[in-house]
Amino acid sequence: MVRWYYYLLLFGVCAAAYWPGVSGPFVFDSLAALPGSMAIHINGSEFAQWMGAAGSSSTGPLGRPVAILSFAANHALLGELTPLSIKITNVLIHLCCGLLLLKLIQILANTRLLPSDWRDSERDFLVFLITALWLLHPLHVSTVLYAVQRMAQLAALFSLLALLFYCHARVAAVHATTKESQYRILANGILCALVFGLLATLSKENGLLVFWILVVIELTCFSTLTPVAEWRLRRLLYILAWAPVLLLLVFFFAEPLWLQNSFLSREFTMVERVLTQARILWYYLYWIWWPDLTQLGLHHDDIAVSSNLISPITTFIAVLAWLGVGLGCWLTRKAAPGIVFAVAWYLISHAMESTLAPLEMVYEHRNYLAGIGPILLLGAVVVRSLRWSKSVAMVASLGLLVLFAGQLAWRSSQWGDELLMTRHHLQSHPDSLRAQYDFANAHYRAATTRSGEVVDYEHLLASRAAYQVMIEREPQSLAALAALVWMDSIYFEGSEPLQWVDLLTVAMQEKHLVATDFNALTSLAGCAHYQVCVLDPSEYLAYLDILQTRHPDSGDIATRRAKFFRETLGQPLESVNISRQALLLWPQDLELHRELITAQLQVGDTGAALEAIRQLQAISGSVFLLNELRQMFAEKGSLHLVE
Repeated sequence: MVRWYYYLLLFGVCAAAYWPGVSGPFVFDSLAALPGSMAIHINGSEFAQWMGAAGSSSTGPLGRPVAILSFAANHALLGELTPLSIKITNVLIHLCCGLLLLKLIQILANTRLLPSDWRDSERDFLVFLITALWLLHPLHVSTVLYAVQRMAQLAALFSLLALLFYCHARVAAVHATTKESQYRILANGILCALVFGLLATLSKENGLLVFWILVVIELTCFSTLTPVAEWRLRRLLYILAWAPVLLLLVFFFAEPLWLQNSFLSREFTMVERVLTQARILWYYLYWIWWPDLTQLGLHHDDIAVSSNLISPITTFIAVLAWLGVGLGCWLTRKAAPGIVFAVAWYLISHAMESTLAPLEMVYEHRNYLAGIGPILLLGAVVVRSLRWSKSVAMVASLGLLVLFAGQLAWRSSQWGDELLMTRHHLQSHPDSLRAQYDFANAHYRAATTRSGEVVDYEHLLASRAAYQVMIEREPQSLAALAALVWMDSIYFEGSEPLQWVDLLTVAMQEKHLVATDFNALTSLAGCAHYQVCVLDPSEYLAYLDILQTRHPDSGDIATRRAKFFRETLGQPLESVNISRQALLLWPQDLELHRELITAQLQVGDTGAALEAIRQLQAISGSVFLLNELRQMFAEKGSLHLVE
């Protein structure tokens, strides 16, 4: 029997292992999504602020308002949005997820999930081992300490709540004495599952997949626990299972070209992504069952893309292996429902992010919820070995827990120091351009103050050298070229920044631009603002002309042009003209509307700004933008908006 204080010790060890990492900085897209989003910087005193925060994100089709509100709550409680407060909250959410997983596995361990010959002590130990392995898994560092991935955490939290309430009601209904009480218990369970499933979806879209997991649980775990209302129950579950499909159909009907256009900003096609994911899913399994710290990292862009079924040949092997797994699950569906459950949980959890979606190829945080299935299999194998040799099983269990806890603490300590983290990621993935870029950026931040003053030339030299390595590997890397133009113009007198400008000009004309390349334009705009920069404003505008010709459907480039005239050249009236012309082509572009309103306020034309707000209201539902618009006018001190 696993005593309660073992669980208390487990949760304490988990919190202690994460503690060294909570002091680390924001990384990657957390920088733009959190400190860069003014809509979530609220004091929480007005309802309009919360509404503005909820609708402020363009991440995902639904905007993920629940997750965004949680970040706004962090700011409202503390008056600032610091990495420390965000990451401590993330650790607490992780511990809550672990507690919910514990309660869920306790219920499922007494169903068909495990063979009937398992003893109570074995089931009890399995619950503890699964909870411990999941809580202490070092793979989750890149979810819990990757601040913006609270979205994945909250989706998992609410998914586990949905599953827990359903399973609790499902077991209670079997023991109900009347048909009416069965209906009532099941209805309450399904209603709770629906509510928490929707909250999971509004945290991150893959929360919808919990309704598929519900069906898997019903078919694998509860098929022998038959309530009077079984047929009605299953009909409701099947209806819920159609929710992800229907939502996708509605979305694609509203945006028929979204999928096709989204892949234009990727370095791979949809077919290449699907083929590569067959291999990636095996990588994930390996990392879950044996977390090799030399392979883990924030970026995995060094993994080769599968161009076809036999290039590389491991693609064909991976596809064949998955077909074999599917056949094996079908043949053993009655004899070993636990295996079917674990495999289905893993694959369903990856069904949205590891298939057709035009997302980045690999991210570790996609296994936060998905990893529960493989961990269940691992734990079952260890516990089952108790019958063969109790001493071997206990040593294996203790060894796994010590290994995971040690790796978690070590990896967490790396994430607590940006230089250590980026150095380790680069050592583990020397061919990753993104790891190289993060390493260079970390040294640049260590070398300079917020105002740009150099405090450590050693770090600055290390940063410049890392950017040059990027150019050697990818001569048309816009991110590295933009950084080198900036650094050589401002910090390294006697260097030749024009060589980078020449390469930059060629890259603008020839390179297939991906999403991250557009971020380099922001750096170039900042450089053109300084007189010492070799890139003058006319050259930057020429780059925008080239890109607009190559990407005629991009409203982002027009927005950058308007913002450059307003912020850098000090010509808000020209920004107004550019924004108005661009809105004729892209009337639904929110950023263009925002830029137009901002420029009109700088010009002093409050009436035109109000008219622009009315136009914005017609396409966006201005209640979500009310707080942001109120701040715009507050800067002018000329108008107070009311709800």
